[in-house]
Amino acid sequence: MLRLGLGSRYGFLVLAMCVGLTVGFSVVAFLELIEWVQGLFFTEGSEKLFATIASQSPWWVILLAPAVGGLIVGLLVTWFIPEKRSHGVADVIEASALKGGKISTKTGLISILAASTALGSGASVGREGPAVHMGATWGAWLAKRLNLTSTHTLTLVGCGVAAAVAGSFNAPIAGVFFALEVVLGQYALKVFAPVVIASVSSTVVCRQLLGDSPAFALPEQTITSLWEVFAFGLLGVTAALLGKALIESIEAVQNRWSKTQVPGWLRPGMAGLAIGGMGIFYPHILSVGYEATNLALTESLTLFMLAALLLTKFIATALALGSGMAGGIFSPSLFLGAMLGGIFWHIAQPVAPEFATNQAGYAIVGMASVAAAVLGAPISTLLIIFELTADYRLTIAVMIGTTIANLVLQQLGHHSFFHWQLKKRDVSINYDRNELLLHSHSIEPLISQQYGLDNPDHSLQQGSQTLMASPHYVLLLVDGSGGFSGSVRSKVLMTELLRRGQDVVLQEIASSRDVCVPPNASLQTALAMMSKHDMNYLPVVKDLQTYRLVGIVYQVDVLDYLNHSLVEDD
Repeated sequence: MLRLGLGSRYGFLVLAMCVGLTVGFSVVAFLELIEWVQGLFFTEGSEKLFATIASQSPWWVILLAPAVGGLIVGLLVTWFIPEKRSHGVADVIEASALKGGKISTKTGLISILAASTALGSGASVGREGPAVHMGATWGAWLAKRLNLTSTHTLTLVGCGVAAAVAGSFNAPIAGVFFALEVVLGQYALKVFAPVVIASVSSTVVCRQLLGDSPAFALPEQTITSLWEVFAFGLLGVTAALLGKALIESIEAVQNRWSKTQVPGWLRPGMAGLAIGGMGIFYPHILSVGYEATNLALTESLTLFMLAALLLTKFIATALALGSGMAGGIFSPSLFLGAMLGGIFWHIAQPVAPEFATNQAGYAIVGMASVAAAVLGAPISTLLIIFELTADYRLTIAVMIGTTIANLVLQQLGHHSFFHWQLKKRDVSINYDRNELLLHSHSIEPLISQQYGLDNPDHSLQQGSQTLMASPHYVLLLVDGSGGFSGSVRSKVLMTELLRRGQDVVLQEIASSRDVCVPPNASLQTALAMMSKHDMNYLPVVKDLQTYRLVGIVYQVDVLDYLNHSLVEDD
């Protein structure tokens, strides 16, 4: 662990700041790359004016751009990513819960390149998923370079996630809570401090280079009557139904593709062709769609346009994500929520005009509700909406909508889009706090040198003498080439010495040399192996090829470490 002359805790805060700064510059580069790709297809690049720029292009450009972009995405993913799919938030959650925060740097770079191509060419996806994965990749990369423990690796991954959200949406508070709520699953102070540092560092970089204005400009907002809480609650229910329909539509598209002979690399291109066809008539559905979202928030869309954009964006997003297009789901959720809120207002306003807040208010609540349901992160979504709009006057309405939407979607069988993705891959992360610690922490910090050492060819008599001269009760056997050969407990050694005599060699009574673990093994793996072989210790080897001895880990130390970690988190 780095100390930097200030102690390990302060040194780690410096590392968190480095991650935040790096991710901040990376977010800026990501956005520039998207606009550069957009310029290649549509002659000009601007995320906030994507629809305007696209509508000025020939119809065949709008039709073919997402198709060509999708084809490039399919080839990139198929050729360079082992799983043959782009990675995003779900993969970061899996890595944090089950892999000690380890993330492939190559996969992270290819995924961000694929996402830039998809977004720049007009695919109906979001940029938050790739950005979050990119931030997590930087955190994991730095932890690997410095050979940090899994605990510190997870924290740096969380720092990268927070920095990515903060930089992408100019939302430092939301970045912190997204990392803690969605990825790390804990709010311990030892994690909170570095995550805050990273989020703030990234925000400073992005505000200096991209500006400090909120993503959406809003008219004056206020809740007309507290009786509207029932309308906001009903909007939350409707948002949950829309979120469920979106997730299940994406699944339906995936299932349909799986029943065809179309190769995986071609599917994003074919989906892009369909998206381009819809984009000819409704260019606002292309890419992130912030322009249309802003129109809904400024009450510039008719009921017909709200419904048409909701339907076409829904279909385009389901086709894109269901076909393997690289990108996230948060921005499409904001788009769909804004349209849904506007439609809901048009229905509610004639019923009780004296109690109806303006259309923009319902659009904001719709945005927050759909996004909260799909992401399964009501706290983070609430904060992101507030920071995107720089408006806190609808706090009660947004809280009601997001809470009810999230609860209803869970009752309908979906925790979030990300958990649905993991479930489709047969990955379960439904652990309690003890299980999360067991799976996400390695034995590395618990390795000790408290053991006796002997040669497997020595007799039991010689082994007993070695143990008598040692303060320890476990004898690890290492052959002449330095390879681990097995282990013997003092109780077993003495029993066999009395029963079989002193001329028997240690190797005959030793446990198999395969009863050992590498340093990066999780606490869960170590405890499971101890239980299986009825042992209260495990030898640790460098790897399972050379069996070079590293040390030993004791069951009592694992349990004490687990208990200590739980107390700290509380």
